[in-house]
Amino acid sequence: MKSAVTKSRTRVLRPVLAFSCAVAWLLVGALSAHAATPDLLAAMQAQLSLASAQLQQIKIVHPAGEVLGAAISPLPSLTNLKAQLAEVDAKISALQTQRTGIVAQIAKVQNALASSSAPAIVSVNAGTVRNAVLTTAVNSGTHDFVTYTLSVDMTAVNRDVYVAKNPAKSVLYELQNIAGTSVGKDATTVKSFTSTAKLNAGGLYYVVPKGSTATFTVAVNWNPNAASPARGLQLLGLKYSGSAAATSSATWNASPVRNYRTDSVSTSY
Repeated sequence: MKSAVTKSRTRVLRPVLAFSCAVAWLLVGALSAHAATPDLLAAMQAQLSLASAQLQQIKIVHPAGEVLGAAISPLPSLTNLKAQLAEVDAKISALQTQRTGIVAQIAKVQNALASSSAPAIVSVNAGTVRNAVLTTAVNSGTHDFVTYTLSVDMTAVNRDVYVAKNPAKSVLYELQNIAGTSVGKDATTVKSFTSTAKLNAGGLYYVVPKGSTATFTVAVNWNPNAASPARGLQLLGLKYSGSAAATSSATWNASPVRNYRTDSVSTSY
């Protein structure tokens, strides 16, 4: 024989199960509210209101009269659910608009970089060669002198880059003492300026094709013709242009400068 509590629970569970089925049907309908007809939405709202009203009357009561559970709060209306879905749609639309704007900006930058009138852009890194070699008077037959050799790797970013083969038009450098203070060019001459890049048809410019990297190496002789404190070669920059016909050149400036400086060497005779 069932106890009084069990009978009470049975009386309560039946309407709860019925109510659960109704809520399940309503939630399925709410998820497809975008495509629902006005009549269907109205019918669903009426069912939800009726179910909520019935739910408010359900209470689990102990035979002794103690209330064990109160009614569940009413569910949100279909109108509220539809409003929330509309809000989500609006946010998605705003994000799509932002994406369209960003894509347009990227395209604008790409077109500017590809334009024949756009200035050439380079990326330069320190190369693997950076040394200073002393040749003594015994070997030179006159005075001590130093040969500095330094290399850099240049990448042409947006278009072909032209660097004059003549170092007087392309290489910027100076000598510095051990404290890093400039002493000018101080009896130096550029021994050579070479590159892995090919020369143009006229043989006057090294050409770095767009998207490729070339190594440039400069060798400088320092011949003070006397004993002199230690000096190091500091590469200050390279001049380049977007074509061999360019009347003015852009300048890449070495930074940080310490990455483009050789060791310091002194002469004794």
